[in-house]
Amino acid sequence: MNNPDIKQFSLVRVVGTPHYVEFNNGMRLHKPTEDKLYVEQWGRYVKRIDYDNHFIAMNPMDKDTKGWWFAYCSCGSPAVVTGYNAYKHGASPSSGDGLIPGEMFVCMHHATFGTHQDSSS
Repeated sequence: MNNPDIKQFSLVRVVGTPHYVEFNNGMRLHKPTEDKLYVEQWGRYVKRIDYDNHFIAMNPMDKDTKGWWFAYCSCGSPAVVTGYNAYKHGASPSSGDGLIPGEMFVCMHHATFGTHQDSSS
């Protein structure tokens, strides 16, 4: 993939199953089997929120690309880590498993606008 177009990267081209989505650049995000994601840069796990119709996953191409987010929502939006005050009812962890209380990955578009990029809630 030479000179990937970041704008096209965020567009979901194919929804194959509830377990994966494919982006315009051919990258597939697969739904994680655990409710937490390992962030190699931080050396620890972070809880991820589950939505009814979307999921958060790590970008499998992160090490091969520059200027891309390292985590995404299956709607095509970047995923961000937020704290307890913003998502106190979002199944944020309270303790255990080395997770930081209140910290979790969420869909940036959903957190900002109340809907995913496909207009679902």
